[in-house]
Amino acid sequence: MLKLRQKTIHADGVTITVRERIGADVWTRPFIEARLRLVDNELQQFLARQFVDYLIQTVSIEGLDFEWPTLESSDEELLAAFDAWQHIPPDLMTQWANILFEINTNGIVPESDTGPES
Repeated sequence: MLKLRQKTIHADGVTITVRERIGADVWTRPFIEARLRLVDNELQQFLARQFVDYLIQTVSIEGLDFEWPTLESSDEELLAAFDAWQHIPPDLMTQWANILFEINTNGIVPESDTGPES
């Protein structure tokens, strides 16, 4: 079995380990998004897409004050976790987002294209 890169953070009493993105995630994403059934509100659609990334790539999590779902969770469990996830502390959300970014990009931030030089 292929060994995937992982990263771990400890923030706000929570320990989170994420893994790098893999090909199957391309197909898992729409499956989970459809189960969230949030099609009538653009903000909720955007947040649901972010939540799905967190869900798919989070390998382990300890210390949350709510049950973190799995891909096998019921629709009700997914919706409850999605709602609770939106209310986690901002610092935790930011650090979680940062390690997802780092694991998916190897921490490389592309240089911005400033256009032709004058």
